Amino acid sequence: MATNITFKPGDHQSLPVPAGTKSGDPVRVGVLNGVAVTDVAKTDVSPFNTDGTRNTAYNAGGGNPDGYASVWLVGAPTFNVTGTGITPGAAIYFNAAAAAGAPKLTATDPGGVDALPRFGAALTTGVASGTAGVQSVVVRIEN
Repeated sequence: MATNITFKPGDHQSLPVPAGTKSGDPVRVGVLNGVAVTDVAKTDVSPFNTDGTRNTAYNAGGGNPDGYASVWLVGAPTFNVTGTGITPGAAIYFNAAAAAGAPKLTATDPGGVDALPRFGAALTTGVASGTAGVQSVVVRIEN
């Protein structure tokens, strides 16, 4: 029997993610693409303030170590994606430099072919999200 198997099958992992990551956010850790299923843990502060009130900076993060979140590396979640006219099979890219509050995923690769890292592919036609230039799309995660 193989003794070097650590994670079976390895599709759901606790990984380091950027500060502020929320459950449902697309994340990219190195070359791994995924969706956070917990908020990022912030356990380096006390859960309670000195007056006994709850410290809102504290987040157990699903039991992950500080700075980590539970991440699914497979699946087809629905994300908000920058772009218009998104159709099934369209490449979806991860834009780590997206402005605060803007979607991290885009259907437009501004630097040319694969200048941004590929995150996955659209499985559905984009549906208007209510924000100009942003569509709601089911995205198949690629790894």
